[in-house]
This record gives sequence, structure tokens and C-alpha cells, in this order.
Amino acid sequence: MSVRREIDWEQVTEQAATLGGERMLFLRLYLASDLLGAPLPEKVWQRVRADTMSRVLAREVQERLYWDIDTPLSISYDLPAVRVSFHLSMRERLRDKIWYLVDSVTTPTTKDWTFLPLPAYLFPLYYVIRSVRLTLKYGRRLLGRLS
Repeated sequence: MSVRREIDWEQVTEQAATLGGERMLFLRLYLASDLLGAPLPEKVWQRVRADTMSRVLAREVQERLYWDIDTPLSISYDLPAVRVSFHLSMRERLRDKIWYLVDSVTTPTTKDWTFLPLPAYLFPLYYVIRSVRLTLKYGRRLLGRLS
């Protein structure tokens, strides 16, 4: 195995840091190296290993990869809060964490499309439908806990 020399790793890591994606890059490089044996320059591998959160997230990913098909998912993995927490942990800057939360709450998903099928020209209404659906789903739970 040989390291690809034409990759400017300094530029790649600088750009990732500038965009707030250094942890995401490190997580992917950690997984590529650890799971697939992808070679990395020692200097890059040291930086990847130095990011504690990337190692923690990589461990989570690896645990899920090796679950037996018949093994039930852990209860915690099924909770939206755990999935959101994982995705928030991949982001380093507060503004990126806020943007992720706003985007995940407002962007329609297949659940919204199946909740109320609409013709294509009414697609913008799915942004409202998502808000209503999430309010119904989580609002009831929240009210139940408060009572």
C-alpha cells in the first residue's frame, strides 16, 4: 500500500477547518484508515488520532457496523435525541450546530410526504406540514411528561 502523494493534506485540513468540517474529515479519515486500511501520512494520522471526539464518534459508528442482523437496535439508538446528538458532535462551531438543528426541523422528509401526499406543485406546503407533524408528535410527548 502506498500513500497518494498528490493530495495536499495541509490544504485539505486547512479547508476543512475553515469550513467547520475538520471533525467530519477526521472521522471519515479515521474510519477509512481503521476499517479499510487506507494509508494516511503519519502527520495527518497523528492529527486525526489527536481529535478525541472523532475517535469517540468512530467507535460509535464501528459498534453499529458490526451488529448482527438479528441483534435488536439499542433503545438509545432509536431515540431522535441520540441521533441528533451524534450529528451535533460532528460539528465544531456553534453556528453550524444551530444550522443543523434548524435544517433538521424544517426540511421535509419522506415521513412528511407520506403523512399527507400532495401534488408536486404544492411541495412548499411540506415545510408547514413538517412543523405541524413534529408539533403533534413531540408536543404530545412533552405535554404527557409535564402532566
